[in-house]
Amino acid sequence: MGCDIHAYIVSDNSYTGEELDLGRNYDFFGALADVRNGGHGTKFTPIAANRGIPEGEKFDVVRAIYKECAGYGHSISWATKEEVIKAIKVSALELEEKEKLKDNYWYKSIINEMEVYENPVLVFFFDS
Repeated sequence: MGCDIHAYIVSDNSYTGEELDLGRNYDFFGALADVRNGGHGTKFTPIAANRGIPEGEKFDVVRAIYKECAGYGHSISWATKEEVIKAIKVSALELEEKEKLKDNYWYKSIINEMEVYENPVLVFFFDS
């Protein structure tokens, strides 16, 4: 059975409730949140594992979404833009990927989206 990430950007100035379509990348999941870590041979030191959902009204929609996933949602956490960039860098194992970070799928899918917002936080959980 596969494992998917459910990720949402929450910020001071906006929240759409729209889930980012990120696909699967177990190296990134391991580096970010210690999920499926080491399954492909490389074990990462997780950057933002199991922090829960931050307090505050702006996180209420994500909190409600996570509650709806009771029984299969797990490892809920959050990360700053800088922490997501670090997870992308350490999980991009090939030098070519690191040199072309701005062309990296994960960078484009998450960081470019986060740059639109003021004080963005990526809130995420997994299913498996």
